[in-house]
Amino acid sequence: MLRKIIILVAAGGLLLSFAGCAGKQIQLLEEQVTELEQEKAALQDENAALAGSLTSAQNDYQALEGELQTKNDIIDQQEKALNELRFRNLELSASLEESQEQEQEQEQVEVKSVVLSGDFETDYNHTMDLYKKKWYAQAAGIFKSLVQSDMQHSLSDNAQYWLGECYYAQKQYENAIPEFEKVFAFPNTNKADAAQLKIGLCWYKLRKYAEAREQLIRLLSAYPSSEYIGRARAILDAIP
Repeated sequence: MLRKIIILVAAGGLLLSFAGCAGKQIQLLEEQVTELEQEKAALQDENAALAGSLTSAQNDYQALEGELQTKNDIIDQQEKALNELRFRNLELSASLEESQEQEQEQEQVEVKSVVLSGDFETDYNHTMDLYKKKWYAQAAGIFKSLVQSDMQHSLSDNAQYWLGECYYAQKQYENAIPEFEKVFAFPNTNKADAAQLKIGLCWYKLRKYAEAREQLIRLLSAYPSSEYIGRARAILDAIP
């Protein structure tokens, strides 16, 4: 009988021991389940946040697409406007060229129709008008004719000087120099200092700086009271 009691007590102890172990395992499993549920909840929150970010990004993308389309539309409008302006500019350029050609033709007709009066001063004044209109070639021809017709006239030195100016205005500097030099042959001319300055300028334009310097220094020496002294000095300072 005692033996049975001892066996029962031992069996009960074993059962209690097993029960205790099972309880701990259940508690551990419950803790693991709780942790997994927490991790699941955290992942769900992250997914929700990512979904929100994705939605926001999609909205931003759509907004950018709309803005890009608007800008493309503006660019298309500006390109059309620019093309219209280019077309109008071409039309205006063509019209201007045609107008200039007609004006030049008219000028040629007017110049060809010029009839010299035979009076030196009248013809000189008329030729000065041609020069002021920039009809340099035509004016040069008449100035030369005037000088050849009467070198003793009081305006012949002026005609000679303006003949040089006609070449200078056409950038024919090498042709202008000898014409300006001829001015000095006229006694008591009032164009000597102006001609001297222009000779220096012609050499300067031709990049013959030594010659230009020599002629301008000659102006300073020969005509110290000339109105062109300041200009001559300025050019001398500009010579390399």
